[in-house]
Amino acid sequence: WQEEEYTASGIPFKGRKARMVDQVRALRELWRNAPASFASETVNFERIYSRPAPVQKSIPLHFGIAPTDDNIALMAELADGWLPMLRSPSEYGLFAQRIYARLPEFGRTPDDFTVRAQVRPMKDAAGSKSGKVSIDASLATIPEMMAAGVTEFTVTPLSFVNDVAGVRQLVARGV
Repeated sequence: WQEEEYTASGIPFKGRKARMVDQVRALRELWRNAPASFASETVNFERIYSRPAPVQKSIPLHFGIAPTDDNIALMAELADGWLPMLRSPSEYGLFAQRIYARLPEFGRTPDDFTVRAQVRPMKDAAGSKSGKVSIDASLATIPEMMAAGVTEFTVTPLSFVNDVAGVRQLVARGV
């Protein structure tokens, strides 16, 4: 998404979405067939092999893109999941439901799609005075996230602890 990254790589920033779509379609072809052939505006190959093949039918691809109407259709067609960059279930829940509603147009069901969201660091009542983040208050947001359509959760230990002992405590709790 950052133009400087494209410039540094010598890749035009303009047309990046079409390039991404072509690359995803090309990868799916490589994972499905051997030899594989693919032709588009930005990716072309004929009768090539990509081995070893994935153990599963394809490698899951999650898109971290804005939930515009076009992107919702794109995710419903090509993505295995969505990584919402929005902050709360009230923000991303409606978009998740719109993606799920579009899946049947592409022969897919909600079981074919995941929404993976970050568990937001929250402060509990005592923590808000001291500025400390509470893992318990943060984990308490998961039911609301699930109701909004989130199927997978990411917990970043650094949000809650700052050393190896703290990480061990989180793991011992099953986080």
